[in-house]
Amino acid sequence: MQLEPARAGEYLLDQRRIHFFLSAGRVYRDSLSRYATIGKVTFDGNPLVVTHWDAKLMRELRRRGAKCDDFERVLDDYIVKLPFMSDSTVLTDYPRIRRFYFNDAGDSAREAPFLRRIAEIRR
Repeated sequence: MQLEPARAGEYLLDQRRIHFFLSAGRVYRDSLSRYATIGKVTFDGNPLVVTHWDAKLMRELRRRGAKCDDFERVLDDYIVKLPFMSDSTVLTDYPRIRRFYFNDAGDSAREAPFLRRIAEIRR
């Protein structure tokens, strides 16, 4: 299946639900980066780009020796800064963070500040 780069990102993330990408090269930049926040994992010396955050999977990878970002901590830091960020930054970042984390995490406590801020922006 050959997809144009703009559609490939949506297909890989939403239809195929990939969790990892082996490279942050041109294909990633062109087709995935505008759709999802990314994380990093190094497993057995191999760098991987994380496209969906699955806390259970990340814990298991860490248990097996992988070096993983702590996305929840990064997200908590982001939330502290959220009231001071520009409207355009919040409106650009939230869909990417939602696709990467909130769609699967069931973390309404962390998502609530985003939803409040977006509601304020849209008033």
